[in-house]
Amino acid sequence: DRGLAVAQRELGNLLQKMGKLEEGDQFVEQAIATMEQLVAEFPGLPDHRTYLIFMLGNHTYSLLRRHQLDKALEFWEQFLVHRRWTTEHEPTRSAAPRMLIDNLRVHAVLLYESGEIDRARQAMGESLRLARQVMEDHSDNANDKYIYAWINNVCPFPDLRDTRAALAAMKE
Repeated sequence: DRGLAVAQRELGNLLQKMGKLEEGDQFVEQAIATMEQLVAEFPGLPDHRTYLIFMLGNHTYSLLRRHQLDKALEFWEQFLVHRRWTTEHEPTRSAAPRMLIDNLRVHAVLLYESGEIDRARQAMGESLRLARQVMEDHSDNANDKYIYAWINNVCPFPDLRDTRAALAAMKE
């Protein structure tokens, strides 16, 4: 159950802090597997998926701090599966699309750094499309316009940028 996953994650984090990184990773990954099982068994309980997303994101960043890019990318892609599901199936969580925009940008960076340029381009393109959609759906929200302009600005693929729209969004 969720209590087991929490205990596994806490034990894994403690082992990592003690310098036992591989052993700690094993417990964190067991916790993730436990939460994935709970999400599969109880898909209607959003708290399970939210906690799984939290665990996947934290584990990804832990791996990145230790320069384990390939493994981090694997867990980030699991993270994105659940973030996309949340964005699609829980529309009342207004921040979900905005979080997905940045999550896709992070995905593009990870792919770019691992040499997967075509996949990085796809992820960045998806981030830009979603940012534009959110901006257009909430045209009165200055923050959404800023997010769209910012994503355009950090895009490493000039042909994907919509500079004119980004500049217009910043002027409003």
